[in-house]
Order: sequence, then C-alpha cells, then structure tokens
Amino acid sequence: YTELNRTDVTQISLDDALVVGNPNAPIKIIVFDDPECPYCKKLQKEMGIVTGKRLDVAFYIKMFPLKSHPHAYDKAKAIVCAKSLAMLEDSLDGKEIDPPACETDQVDKNIELALKIGIRSTPTLIYPDGRVLPGYKPADEIIRLLQDTQK
Repeated sequence: YTELNRTDVTQISLDDALVVGNPNAPIKIIVFDDPECPYCKKLQKEMGIVTGKRLDVAFYIKMFPLKSHPHAYDKAKAIVCAKSLAMLEDSLDGKEIDPPACETDQVDKNIELALKIGIRSTPTLIYPDGRVLPGYKPADEIIRLLQDTQK
C-alpha cells in the first residue's frame, strides 16, 4: 500500500509547522493533524516515542481541521498563531484553548494543500520519499515504514 499515494514534499511549506523532536533532524515526517481528532492525540504520544528512539527524525505538524469537528478550525488558527505545541496538546486532551491571537490564512492554505494532495483524514503522515499514509500508526510501525524508504 506504500505506492498508493505520493506527493512532492518540496511543495509543502513547513513555516507554520509545529515540530516534535529536533528541528535539525535530517529526516522530516510531515503530519496533517486536527486539534480535535482522537487518533491525532494517540499519534502525539507515538511521535514522542519515535523521536526518543530516533534522534535523526522530527515530525512537522500542519493543522488540517476537519469539518466534522466544528471547533477545530478556530483551534487550528489559534495554534498556528501561537506556534504552540503545548496548545495543540491541550486541545487534543480536550482542554479549552485561547481563541486565535492573530489573523492568518495559513489554515485555509493547509486545507487547500491537503485536499490537492489527496488528504481527507487526520492524522495523515507524509514520509520524506513522498508516501502519503493516512491513519494512526504506532511508533514501531512509523520507524519500520521509515526504514523501508532507506533500503
């Protein structure tokens, strides 16, 4: 299933992304994430496990609020404005977060980009080789899929 969907990762701006792990890590996995998505919350823990085991990996989280979560759009904007991983984690934990502190079209750009490259659900991971893999993955599988790209 790894050949199903690929995208050109150089077309994805990481300026607005929240980073889990070392921002200087050579391997970047991009994650499209919704601030109210229960599977994104589960993935958040797995990202921490991966970056603990693999110091050469960092996750770049881009906000992609789904229409099925009515408050996700404003939360995504607030998180992008604050560039705050802690805010994202609070939101995933079901805590209230402050409203957006700026005006930004970045979330709209993320939605447009996600749809253009065929992303319809969260979380979705994009590997450095451009594979687009939807859904929650445990840390060991994330690492195994990464090793597939390095053969």
